Amino acid sequence: FDIFAVSPDSRFIASGSRDGRINVWDLVSGMLVSSSQVPAKPSLPSSSVDCEDDSPVYSQAPIDALAYASGGKRILYICGESIFEMDADTYESREIAVVDVEGARCMAISDASNSIAVGLADGRIAFLDGESLSLIYKRAAHAGAVTALAFSLDGTRLASGSEDWDACIWGVASRELLVNLVGHNSAITGVAFTPEKHTHLISAMGQIVGLWDLGSGMPID
Repeated sequence: FDIFAVSPDSRFIASGSRDGRINVWDLVSGMLVSSSQVPAKPSLPSSSVDCEDDSPVYSQAPIDALAYASGGKRILYICGESIFEMDADTYESREIAVVDVEGARCMAISDASNSIAVGLADGRIAFLDGESLSLIYKRAAHAGAVTALAFSLDGTRLASGSEDWDACIWGVASRELLVNLVGHNSAITGVAFTPEKHTHLISAMGQIVGLWDLGSGMPID
């Protein structure tokens, strides 16, 4: 499995794989509670397994990005330029939009600001409207693929991490770079705001985790 997302209540974790499968695990019991594949559509490669005429056909397209939405009631995931919605209770999926997000590497969703951010392989970030899922704009963000995204709790800031070894903080409303956190020693695989006052950022580089002061832009030893 290549990508993961934890539910807002930290009860479940969803994982997506390169063969189009999404698994959901209960973090309390450690049990697998759902395993399903992307519904088939003409633009996505489909399963070659023989089945009856009235049986569902599933795609084998890779899951490029996924994230929990609506307070954990939905899981949104991207395959190519298609955005799918999975009900977090029934685990049923359906395609809900086709958007220019080819090359998606990660995704973050803010219910507070009604925003969706998608990190792309070309170093840009795509911003979508949280309700209509329409593309608002794309902006150049990094010299390498954007591999990690996280909104602040109030949805006013977005953190991004990249294969270019940099982490950045962006103003969601202003669309401007607020802080550039330079000094990582490898590609960044995860970012998260600290929960108390969002004055610090946690960044992950493989098995190494760093803590950054967002006021000074400097790492904290």
